[in-house]
Amino acid sequence: MVNKLRIGRKLLIILLLVSIIPITVLIIIFTNYSTKIIRKGLDKNIDSSISLISESTKATFEEIDKIFHDYNEDESFIKDMYYIKLLRNDRYKSLYDSYMKFQDTTYNYDYILGLGIVNGICFSDFYDATIDSVVNTNIFIDEKYYKFLRSGRFDNDYNKVYSNVFYNEEIDKHFFFVSRNIVDINNYQNDSVGNLVIAVDAERFVNIIKNTDVKNSSYNIIIDEKGFILATSHEQYIGYNIYDYGTVIKEAVENFSKENDLIPFKQLYIKYKKEKNYTIVSIQDLNYLNKDLNKLGLNGVLIALILGILSFLISYYYSGKTGEKVQAITKGMYDYYQGNEKVKIELESNDEFSEIANRFNDMVIQINNAKAKELMALSKGKEAEIKSLEAQINPHFIYNTLDAINWVAIENEDFVVSRMVNNMAAFLRYTIHDSNEVVTIRTDILYLKKYMELQQERYEHAFEYELHIDEEVLDIKIHKLILQPLIENSIEHGFPNTENDTIKIYVNRIQDDIRIRVWDNGKGLPIEKVEAINNGFETFMNDSIGINNIITRINLYYGNRASYNIKSYNMETCFEIRFPME
Repeated sequence: MVNKLRIGRKLLIILLLVSIIPITVLIIIFTNYSTKIIRKGLDKNIDSSISLISESTKATFEEIDKIFHDYNEDESFIKDMYYIKLLRNDRYKSLYDSYMKFQDTTYNYDYILGLGIVNGICFSDFYDATIDSVVNTNIFIDEKYYKFLRSGRFDNDYNKVYSNVFYNEEIDKHFFFVSRNIVDINNYQNDSVGNLVIAVDAERFVNIIKNTDVKNSSYNIIIDEKGFILATSHEQYIGYNIYDYGTVIKEAVENFSKENDLIPFKQLYIKYKKEKNYTIVSIQDLNYLNKDLNKLGLNGVLIALILGILSFLISYYYSGKTGEKVQAITKGMYDYYQGNEKVKIELESNDEFSEIANRFNDMVIQINNAKAKELMALSKGKEAEIKSLEAQINPHFIYNTLDAINWVAIENEDFVVSRMVNNMAAFLRYTIHDSNEVVTIRTDILYLKKYMELQQERYEHAFEYELHIDEEVLDIKIHKLILQPLIENSIEHGFPNTENDTIKIYVNRIQDDIRIRVWDNGKGLPIEKVEAINNGFETFMNDSIGINNIITRINLYYGNRASYNIKSYNMETCFEIRFPME
């Protein structure tokens, strides 16, 4: 039971990590990406709103400029302004003519509340479209115009002056003045004939803004250069100066919005765009945006929770099943170890564990048969035959098992495992069969390649290898498996080190000797160990089974006619052996 729980828990943890972590990471990435997309969309919408307001506002001011331009080039109007200025007796006709022109202008531009002519600081002529009068007015009041002249903003490019916003309770309108000096363009030596004043309805800009505001989510304002609010959908605040709430635009607008409780904003996102005579400010409620983000995050958490629960249930089920199978296999092995030669593992499945169990059962049968034969041989005095049978049991089982694994891998379309198993089987047969056999270098290299392919698959191609074998030595015979221990030593002790781990194998002929060199760019060896190995100190040589194996073998095969040498510098190691040709 203990083993089952231990293995089951390990498998459960692995399965949960493999399933839940990627799901969680994907949900986090998706949520962050969605947040960026939403915020990017918010910026895009704000920029679009500001651009729309800017274009409409700019078009309105361009229309006002055109009105001034048309009047300034109207020679009859210039003449009328002269007569009005000079108080000539026939000025009444000029007054009537200007009145008719003013009336036409207000008819063509519904946001023009009226036009007036100023000489000095008083209105000498006007038309108030709000009451259709040239006698009475709610707009063209000398006191307001005088205040306008004192606080107005000058536009030097067009010689225009803009007033602050005024409010008239009788007509319930906000408006502002735009004034321009009118000069006779045909006679620049004369003085100004007067100032043309246009009263502009702020409602024009309010309507522009209303089309872009979103209730309880966002609103926009237009402020002039001095900070006075020219237009907002909250019309009661037109004429307020936002710089009474702060020294910079963002701070002032944020304080203005919160103190006047325009929208229940907790967290504001403010963008603005400055134009020549005004600034457009857009105010967004981030809490409104965060509702969608929070909802998205909550959905992500719920999905992760559901998938996590499903993953846990699936993982728990399969880990339990796997634990039962492993327990059955380990129990069978333990029973056999305790002397139960009749043990048999039975699994009701058709997977790799079942295959292992079947192979174990076959092995038990083979071992039992071998034991029986051994007893029979002992009784008959056939010790040599018994040894032969013993030598064949394990390799035969290994070959059968590898062959079984190979077919399982093929059935599961895992061709990498299949290739590795085939290489392993071939190399194993080559290794076991007559270990002292003399073979050609060509044959030894052939099986060396299979070994290298196995190691590359094992280490996921973390290293490369190069073979530099002279053509003239391929058919020369050597004792087999001379190269393999050296290469295994480089792989096991030299790597990994860099991203370009490489092993180079050189085999060539020098006079009557064969020289083999194995070079790697791995971790290198300490100088004291290099000197100890070259001097044959066993204490250091025992640390490396591969080096000890090959030195011992070449000494047994060739005696004093063989030599070896190892060099290590700059993280590179080269092991060289020389022995006479057979």
